[in-house]
Amino acid sequence: NTLLRNMTVDNNSIFGKNITVNGDSLINKRLLTNKVRYIQVGNNLSTGSWSKDWAIAELEAFDHNGKDVALKKPVKLLKGVAHNGSNPGAITDGNIKTNTWNQYFHGGGTNTQTLLEIDLGGEYYIKNIVLTSRWESNVPERQNGTHVETLNSNKQRINIVHLGNFWNDFTKHIEF
Repeated sequence: NTLLRNMTVDNNSIFGKNITVNGDSLINKRLLTNKVRYIQVGNNLSTGSWSKDWAIAELEAFDHNGKDVALKKPVKLLKGVAHNGSNPGAITDGNIKTNTWNQYFHGGGTNTQTLLEIDLGGEYYIKNIVLTSRWESNVPERQNGTHVETLNSNKQRINIVHLGNFWNDFTKHIEF
């Protein structure tokens, strides 16, 4: 639960109308001022073990209505290289095909860490993010060092979650 003090929330809130919070109020697990504009996913913050074979099949970001606000949104490669011309936009295309070459993003290169950024095109309250990896039993360390970071319109960090290696899970759910 989140404690809010003396604030006004406009009709872009999860309540769908203007509200005023007077004094101390408790809103179930949601900080209403933390709207997300950008989502970054990568393995670039890892100082320990990370994989040059890092690959992501899909990133879905759901708002409070259950809508995937990342679907078909543009993705930029901020750091690293795309292996064999792999398309960063594949992680928001809605096709969760984990071993089809043109349906996932594959970072590549020796000693190259990767960072992708999704621009949601507006600010949203994100309830959860679902990250689906490309699973391959012969590369179990593929997701080493994976993290997801949410940022506001000014590119200030809201949340960061270090996932480590989740290849056995195939899909990781992050709740906010």
